[in-house]
Amino acid sequence: MIWKQYLRLIPAYLGWFNKGAFLYQIDAILPSDIFIVSFPKSGNTWLRFIIASFFHPPEKINNRSIDTFVPDVYRNKKAINAIKKNRLIKTHNAWFEYHPKSIYIIRDYRDVIVSFFYYTQQGTSADLQLDDFLQSDVLKAPFGTWAQHAQRALEWKQKYPEKIIIVRYEDLLDRKKEVIEELFQFCQGERALAAEQVYDLFSYVQLKKDEEKHGNYYTDHTHQSFYRKGEKGDWKNQLNESQLQTILSDSLTKEMLAKFNYL
Repeated sequence: MIWKQYLRLIPAYLGWFNKGAFLYQIDAILPSDIFIVSFPKSGNTWLRFIIASFFHPPEKINNRSIDTFVPDVYRNKKAINAIKKNRLIKTHNAWFEYHPKSIYIIRDYRDVIVSFFYYTQQGTSADLQLDDFLQSDVLKAPFGTWAQHAQRALEWKQKYPEKIIIVRYEDLLDRKKEVIEELFQFCQGERALAAEQVYDLFSYVQLKKDEEKHGNYYTDHTHQSFYRKGEKGDWKNQLNESQLQTILSDSLTKEMLAKFNYL
């Protein structure tokens, strides 16, 4: 009943428990929790596999088991509540103030748009064009715009550098060893594999192959692959000049693209 939902608000606003846990609707946020944060279609799923290998046997991590090792906060709250240490939690909410530590992965917004567009087209008969997609609310809700998301991460990094590490998706492709080492040091994991081994085991190509073998939540519901190309710069093949002008017409988007060295 609706009145029960409102009753749950009272303890939160009285400060009787963690507001972040209330917002995420989980039992608690633990001091050792690490949240893996991103705007949708920015590489969060790929990063989950890499980070999971710092704390769990790599041979047990696959597309079917990843939601046990790094639960999705929207889909698997029971798993989060059941884990008592070394919790890794996937989220798209940029609620850094409630995260003891955050790993933020950012991707060139132009590639995000292309990936997001094709993702929304799978499993639907809707004939949505890319021009319409650019104007739709899909790119704005429920997590805010890409630029707002990126700005929050950058501002949090400037205030609390010890609480967040920001990884560019493109650097994970180009500087895999160095980036994985940086992530390992930030997470203070148990290291079962060297950086090269982590990347080889959980490369984008390997994840696609593993999906074909084990399936995952997405394939269960759409009967299509979750993984597309995983490349950088595919936007150059997909977006025309008019669409690029539309994207860059937003001043904050242009500013964030520049700050993260995409322009």
